Amino acid sequence: MITGEALNAQSSQLFFGIDNIRGMLVESVDEGGAAERAGILPGDVITMVEKTSVIDGQNIMMEVRNKKPSDSIDIQIYRDGQKFVLPTTLGFGQAIIIEP
Repeated sequence: MITGEALNAQSSQLFFGIDNIRGMLVESVDEGGAAERAGILPGDVITMVEKTSVIDGQNIMMEVRNKKPSDSIDIQIYRDGQKFVLPTTLGFGQAIIIEP
């Protein structure tokens, strides 16, 4: 399970000092879960799932909901000023997103 907060201009400025980062700021990742195995860390920002930009909690959930456990997807993250693509095999679980 991942918990996180959707970033808007204000929260992006607060956390990163710039106002143009959009996505889901990862607050926690379950130990041993699919996100941890993929390399997603607390503090990362999930910016894309497959080819869909993460704008809010609704669109990230819609993209993942169309998949099943054991499907592979690409997740783009922002970490330390750089973007990375992490191939991820979905597991059983859920994501909790707090809207700003």
